[in-house]
Amino acid sequence: MTRIARWRLIETPPDAATHPDALDASAGFETSEQTVAAALAARGAFDLERPRDLDLSDFWWIADIEGEGAHVLRFEGLAGVADVFLDAAPILETQNMFRRYEVAAALHGSARLAIRFRAMQGVFAALKGRGRWRQRAVEEPRLRFLRQTQLGRVPGWAPKTRALGPWRPVELLRVADLPSRVRLATTLEGADGVVTCEVAPDPFAGPARGEIALSLADRQARAPLDARGRARLELRLPDVALWFPATHGEPALHAARATLDGCEIERRKLGFRRVEIDRDADGEGFGFVVNGVPVFARGAVWVPPDLARLPDDPATLRPQLEAMARAHMNIVRVAGPFFPESRAFYDLCDELGLMVWQDFSFANLDYPADDAAFRVEVEAETRDFFDRVGPSPSLVALCGGAEVAQQAAMLGLPPSAWSNAIFDALLPAAVAARRPDCAYVPNTPCGGELPFTPDKGVVHYYGVSAYKRGLEDAVLARPRFASEWLGFNHVPDHDPPLDDDGVAQPVFGARIEGDTGAVWWFEGVRDHYLRLLYDRDPAALRRDDPAAYLDFSRAVTAEVATEVIARWRRAGSPTKGAISLMLRDAFAPGAGWGLLDHEGRTKPVWRALARAFRPVRVVLTDEGLNGARLTLINETPQAVAARLDLACLRDGATPVARATREVRLPAREARALAATDLLGAFFDVTYAYRFGPPSHDVVHARLAGEDGGVIDETFLFPLGRVAALGEPGLSARLVETPNGPALALACARLAQSVRVVCPEWEADDGFHLVPGAERLVALTPRAQNAPAPQGEVRALGAQPVRF
Repeated sequence: MTRIARWRLIETPPDAATHPDALDASAGFETSEQTVAAALAARGAFDLERPRDLDLSDFWWIADIEGEGAHVLRFEGLAGVADVFLDAAPILETQNMFRRYEVAAALHGSARLAIRFRAMQGVFAALKGRGRWRQRAVEEPRLRFLRQTQLGRVPGWAPKTRALGPWRPVELLRVADLPSRVRLATTLEGADGVVTCEVAPDPFAGPARGEIALSLADRQARAPLDARGRARLELRLPDVALWFPATHGEPALHAARATLDGCEIERRKLGFRRVEIDRDADGEGFGFVVNGVPVFARGAVWVPPDLARLPDDPATLRPQLEAMARAHMNIVRVAGPFFPESRAFYDLCDELGLMVWQDFSFANLDYPADDAAFRVEVEAETRDFFDRVGPSPSLVALCGGAEVAQQAAMLGLPPSAWSNAIFDALLPAAVAARRPDCAYVPNTPCGGELPFTPDKGVVHYYGVSAYKRGLEDAVLARPRFASEWLGFNHVPDHDPPLDDDGVAQPVFGARIEGDTGAVWWFEGVRDHYLRLLYDRDPAALRRDDPAAYLDFSRAVTAEVATEVIARWRRAGSPTKGAISLMLRDAFAPGAGWGLLDHEGRTKPVWRALARAFRPVRVVLTDEGLNGARLTLINETPQAVAARLDLACLRDGATPVARATREVRLPAREARALAATDLLGAFFDVTYAYRFGPPSHDVVHARLAGEDGGVIDETFLFPLGRVAALGEPGLSARLVETPNGPALALACARLAQSVRVVCPEWEADDGFHLVPGAERLVALTPRAQNAPAPQGEVRALGAQPVRF
């Protein structure tokens, strides 16, 4: 097998050359990139932040290949509408970037492969017909007729780049070298793992002969190929170690190998797990149960690490996925406006214990489900997806698409217009046939009287965030499962770029304005909650103290996210999952939807969520006249012995009530405890009864391990966060530890949203600091040979402290 990696890229006006013989062979340039945007960017001819319109040109990709005899050209993905030529003879036409195409090629020495990607402006102009309803999200509605990504075509989601070119590998294979095709499937039967291996001849090579062997752990099964070159084997592993999301156990994998007469034809790691959906007693809920264990799913909507290259190599994909695992996330959603990910992506999620919610590549549009040719394309791309992903244990949910039903319902159309045969018949049948171990969801959002009502089914929850509801709406709306939530411009650690006069402009999220037709914009949404939480005038603060405005803005979304997750994870909550929009900023630099910035660095909101997502937690919530309640959570497979401390602080410093209890948290359990039970008598912890003036302004709960180390801590502000602001008497000193430099921090009274400003070093900051023993905060260099750390520590409403 030879992967074609060297190309000549030639740009022409639309239809200036419709055949490779019409090209100027000396035109263009050499490239090893796989997309037009990446190839141009490598030459400084394309700026992702100010992209030129690639729809206006034809792009030719030319490669010289060589071989003798029968070969196969395999195209794993051609983005755009393409015409393929071999030595000037047309061999293939494509308009589905999600499909694999294979073409027989008889070679006699050298040959020339040419692929023309047509100017999409002309392609769209030739498409006719309207859907049952007019959408408002995608800038090109005629995309409904083509199987192409919406990446770069939904304003606000990402820069207006275009996916064009051989975005996935093009390979040249000798027919004589083509192995039999292997399909693996895994199931659980009781405690036993069962692997099924089906072998069939490659359609270009014809039937093979010999004996198939499947090896797994220390077991092996064998079977001869029949006269048609087919075989089916089954291998059973008693009491097999199960695959769990990493937050709830070990993502156990088992190396499998299939051989034909001793020659390897397949190798991959397999996992065994059982996925069920908890619908709640009323049948309207949604939540994952893995191997009998309920899982609170938390993660983010995936954003590819490079929107020009659209990479599929493990080295590029791994850093973002590993960061998710370190942040105690356990699910990643690949959304419909983007594209299905590579096998390397799924292999990494298998390894890291990250569940995958995979939308099929449908979003926002009314697709022509009554078109037989269109359905054929969908069936083909679906088969290719399942062949590529195989039995990956990380894949737990397959979803018809994103916001199709919502778009129609919000336009006032009847339920008959919300869906179609693709989502209701074709895709569920494909899932049932190939991955019956996964959940199928017709669309996201869906469920209930309307697809977007949060108290039934799956919802895109933006009550707290875009719709500016109070924090209590996270409880009042009773969302069952949020496959999207947290729509904010999250401010990164870096400050805004300078304008032409050298002045920093603290408003740098303007490119992500709001939903089409909305009267709000995301920068204003964040400012709304800044006023709500901290009683500051955002405009005045931005004008008079830009640095403080940014610090408050960073704290706002971190605090909102922390509090909402606390309410959703508390005992008795109906919410069983929350997938944040989005993982990483698509625009650079700026304050975008991402939990990571445009370079993949963590934002304050990321670090806050990493704490809120801990598998072992103490959650403190205000339950109105029911008082304060502590929820003790242990999602791990081991029991945890800990000490629970609760303190009510006056002026953020002086305890007016406190209690301590030794607790044992059973494995994979959560339990609730009233604060009054811990204190041993009535005390108005939440200041709900208003008997006299308030006695305290901060409530602090801490869970400490047997070694005294803090496992988790949480806060309540019965009088609001503003009442607890004040000069904290913060101190910071740099110390050396066996693991490198660290900051020893202390305060005289509560310090809110402590931030470490040290450009060359990273710190897990953004926490609230209570008086008492010094807290060590490790510093990690951003790059090798980083200078000695120096900077400042800041807390909201306080003077910075240098170190």
